[in-house]
Amino acid sequence: MSKKTILITIRYGFTARNILRSEVLENLIVSKSKIIIVSPAFNEKYFKEEFEDKVQLVVYPKIKFSFFEKLYSSAISKLLFGVFSTKTITYKWLQGLCKKNLIAFFISGILGALRLDKIKFLRLFFIKIDEIFFHSKEVDNLIESLSPDLVVTTDLFHEEFVFIREAKRKQIRTVSIIKSWDNWSTKNRLRAIPDKILLWSDLQITEAMKYHFLPSRILYKTGSLNFDYYFNNLTNIVKREIFFKRINVDIKKKLIVYSPGVKLTASDKENIVFINSILESDKVNFDCHLIIRAYPKAQQDYEFVQDLKNVSYENSGKVVMAWQDNVDQLNEDIIHLINLMNHADLVIHIGSSLALDASCCNTPVIGLYLANSLKRLPFCNYARRTHKFVHNKYLSDTGAIQVARNENDFIYWINIYLEDPLSNEKERKIMLEKILGYTDGNTANRITQLILS
Repeated sequence: MSKKTILITIRYGFTARNILRSEVLENLIVSKSKIIIVSPAFNEKYFKEEFEDKVQLVVYPKIKFSFFEKLYSSAISKLLFGVFSTKTITYKWLQGLCKKNLIAFFISGILGALRLDKIKFLRLFFIKIDEIFFHSKEVDNLIESLSPDLVVTTDLFHEEFVFIREAKRKQIRTVSIIKSWDNWSTKNRLRAIPDKILLWSDLQITEAMKYHFLPSRILYKTGSLNFDYYFNNLTNIVKREIFFKRINVDIKKKLIVYSPGVKLTASDKENIVFINSILESDKVNFDCHLIIRAYPKAQQDYEFVQDLKNVSYENSGKVVMAWQDNVDQLNEDIIHLINLMNHADLVIHIGSSLALDASCCNTPVIGLYLANSLKRLPFCNYARRTHKFVHNKYLSDTGAIQVARNENDFIYWINIYLEDPLSNEKERKIMLEKILGYTDGNTANRITQLILS
């Protein structure tokens, strides 16, 4: 493998975790490649201390789009990746009624009804128009000054596509790593196509071809960096009594973790109070402690849980406002999460990928979608249909995760899983293979090989 200068864009803290605190960075350094990280957190003290002796850190540029490009992109998106492209996008379109922007709502609906999104030639033709006729001076200047041999982006669907566009104009090779499990069914149309796209699974390859007409020759199955830690960090799992002492929880209690839903539910506060009331009642056959796993970007106030018995909360990592997701998971945060998921007796989620984290540790998961609570929301609110989102359906359709739509369902599945945590074990394995692609802990090596080849 020849030595290369590799430019990698990273805007999210979770992506920084996946790329920089995995064997991806280690392998690239071993290959003697020069690594340039373009990031909004380039000047954060903790980040510099951890990485500036390993890579070159560069500020992520402020990308400007002309009025005409914004207008063009909006129009083409409504025409060619309309509101009926996937069920998830249709549910999000209905949300427009809640915002009372009726003109935009009906225009999007009419254009979507034309179903031009199904015409492969048009979809790919207008991606070419994007690549040929639009230009970003900021990114062009940055690439020109750094002279990379390869540009790697870690978010294919948002503004990082500009790096692909400008690199291709300079005939620089491009690779994009898919960020999340829901990207293909929840995001808008592509605006640039890299030379290689590294996906999690055969399922994602199918989605990329079905929803975006991408050719199979540029799609590579690698597994998911997001969850590789669970399969190659087993030595970092401490004994249950040690972990419970760390988190100040009685070792005799069952550990329940709730992942808030924010926009995906009627009220997280109501959910937490409800869950706590059930766990503290005689309807559950075990004494329990509930941990709220907070997501900093949601900026929710969880101080109220201090007034609830046997409830505590924690952030999902270091709060860093420079990142797009306002959080970064350091090595100690990764180890904590691995232990939390391994020692949890049950995880309750609304629409969180924490359901996958738990399943990697064979920890049971319940999806909480209380019908009576959700019915209070306007019909157009997509929180009423969260469990019907394409990616969430993969969880429930396999039988890996049970959906509780009322109090009786919820109590039933709590007791089933606490009494027999191996219930639905087979289904969890099937679901993981379907969504993650590989569960061998070797994703970082596959990704590195494809980047360097």
